[in-house]
Amino acid sequence: MELKDFIVNEFGIYASRFLINSALTVWNNIFKDDFISKKRKKNVPQNDKNPFEIFKEFFPEKKVKKTVIYKDEFDRSGVYTFKVSLHSGLWRKISLSHYHYLRDLHLAIQEAFDFDNDHLYAFYVGGDQRTGKPIYCPEVEEVGKTTDEINIADLRLFKGQKIFYLFDFGDEWWFDIKLLKIDKESPQLSRPVIIGRQGESPEQYPVWE
Repeated sequence: MELKDFIVNEFGIYASRFLINSALTVWNNIFKDDFISKKRKKNVPQNDKNPFEIFKEFFPEKKVKKTVIYKDEFDRSGVYTFKVSLHSGLWRKISLSHYHYLRDLHLAIQEAFDFDNDHLYAFYVGGDQRTGKPIYCPEVEEVGKTTDEINIADLRLFKGQKIFYLFDFGDEWWFDIKLLKIDKESPQLSRPVIIGRQGESPEQYPVWE
């Protein structure tokens, strides 16, 4: 089986930089004489150089092709389709364009689950409430950009990545959001669209007897 290409996430890029700037330098010191004699130069950290340009030097000329896209080279445009779940049997699929804001996704989720949009909310990227980076709605007085200022492309998501959405800081409705695909061929959407659903929407304010 032949590997055609792959796209790294941001952790992979950071790991590559670590290998280039730290691990490889240590290895170079251990095998310094042999390495220098073969390469005719000492390897030094190269913070501003694309990792591919460094790693390709270890291969014979024209024996390796660039299939890894550096994070700033990604084309983030397209129609993004998310699966938004409360649990495995209750979910909605929502499509929206890269230029839509997190607030637009919030409103689409509210519509998809028949909620009243009457509480504060936040999205967590790169982890959950404990480990992720929070992006709050404008009504929350926190430092940083809000959901009105960050669009889908700004999140630098990759297919299969999860983010989390918390609605109502009191009752804590937690939604898992998984990016299913990025379609670069479809026309851009003027507004988010609910394209699939499973399960009945829960009561936002259940009556306890």
